Amino acid sequence: MKTKKYFNIFRWLAIAALICTVIIIVVMLAESAMPGDKSLEHSEKWTDGFQEYAGDRFDQTFVGTEPVREVHVTALHGYTGTRTKAKFSCTPSDARPTEFVYSVGNASVAEVDENGYVTFKKAGQTKLTVTVKDDPDVSASEYIYNFGTHPDNITYAEPLFTTVKEGQIRTGFYLKDQDGNLVNSSAFDIKKDNDCARLDGVYLSGMKAGKCSVTFSPKKHSDISFTYDFEVIPDPALVRATGVKLKTNELTVNKLQKFDVSKYVEKVYPENANKYCFVGSVHNPQGLQVLTSENGQIKTAAREGTATVTVYDNLTYQAKAELIVHVVVPTPQKLSVTGKRQAQLNYNYQYKAEGDYCEIENVAWSVVDGNAEISETGKLTNAHLGKVTIRATLKSDPSVYTDFTVDVKLYTSFSAFIRKTLGHFALFAIIGFGLAATFMFLIKPRLASVPVAIVSSFAFSLLSETLQLPIFTTGRMFAWSDVFVDFFGAVIGMAAAYLVTAIILLCFRLSKRRTELMTAFNSVKAKTVFKKAPLFGGDIQGS
Repeated sequence: MKTKKYFNIFRWLAIAALICTVIIIVVMLAESAMPGDKSLEHSEKWTDGFQEYAGDRFDQTFVGTEPVREVHVTALHGYTGTRTKAKFSCTPSDARPTEFVYSVGNASVAEVDENGYVTFKKAGQTKLTVTVKDDPDVSASEYIYNFGTHPDNITYAEPLFTTVKEGQIRTGFYLKDQDGNLVNSSAFDIKKDNDCARLDGVYLSGMKAGKCSVTFSPKKHSDISFTYDFEVIPDPALVRATGVKLKTNELTVNKLQKFDVSKYVEKVYPENANKYCFVGSVHNPQGLQVLTSENGQIKTAAREGTATVTVYDNLTYQAKAELIVHVVVPTPQKLSVTGKRQAQLNYNYQYKAEGDYCEIENVAWSVVDGNAEISETGKLTNAHLGKVTIRATLKSDPSVYTDFTVDVKLYTSFSAFIRKTLGHFALFAIIGFGLAATFMFLIKPRLASVPVAIVSSFAFSLLSETLQLPIFTTGRMFAWSDVFVDFFGAVIGMAAAYLVTAIILLCFRLSKRRTELMTAFNSVKAKTVFKKAPLFGGDIQGS
């Protein structure tokens, strides 16, 4: 029965190789059809740990020669126990290699290490500051919002307080979870039976006297809820604002400029009314986002045009006034180009032109040196390895222009290298190994499996790239170089499979049972792999 036993071992190895190979191919094709932004997000998660381990203290891939003039920090949101990298950008975007120093205002809420990794400690908010190490005057800050316990881990919640005076905005509103840890109300879906009170983050506002029932349900856990009664206590001394006068009813700002609508409030009626926080709701023209809101008070001029902002008090909504905002683009005296100085081969890159104040759209793009193409909107395509110089020229005044040199490389970052070597080359090496092993078991004669495995590997490499065409997904592109990278990985995998097989067959020949082993190995093929073991002449029943 030895031959039959060996046959079953080889048969199950063949089935395992087939199943594993099919699974890996399906995973590879699914990854190929994944939108580009999600695929990049996955690869960055893999490389984030590598970069942190390596002590990456350089937050930008800068290759220019100019110093950093401005730092723009992005607000961070997270839950207690989570960890994330500080996010910020710099002006100019192609500055020289720069090292940064990170700090936080309240280390009990969150802490940051020297590489810019922020760890959320407990519920609350604090500020993250990013400073250029060699020039402390170049610095910027933004809030870190720690929402406390993650909603998935909440089984109980109780508010710290449930009362507020009419006309009062009470800060520091949190809930306590089952372990006594603080949780921000933003971690819950909130339902109220009336609007006498308003909950907004850590603020509880008394809109009008009365009582209301408030139900908190952890986000993504609608099966769990906690209901509490809130009371707004009457305030006889409260004088509500009924009207507001602005310093101006019409305002002109430059594109990308930020402004605080509350600073344009001149007078509130009646004069003895309680003073509230004034915010504004934006009314953009249909289809155009002229203004955007950073929060209730701060607005950003996003594009040229005219929009209206309704300025109102944040508590009663009764004092209102309208502010007409004209966003203009000043004529620049000089241009600069923002975008990647290093471009990865076979990828498209978007470049933008900036004037003295903001981004300029009225420019003509051209390639003045190198082998590449650039669209009317500044998208660089079909670039070859080497340096490419692009030019942005102001259409209204051709004497105003600027040149920008891009270095096209095979890989521009550690993330891209990992994405190609692990995400493509290594995975296709596994696929090649699996295809070679599977066909070697199933096809007779065994050597016929070699061309079949080669053709199959190339077909899957081609299919993987084809799925990245715009008709199948977004943010990806087809590249023959990637096809050959994948195929070369598959060939390496196939070579490894045949090398392992050759070593195994050599061991068979040196074994005392080489006849039974070779007979069992040669009996495994497409017709027998999914059937019971055949009878072998050398087998003895009952042995």
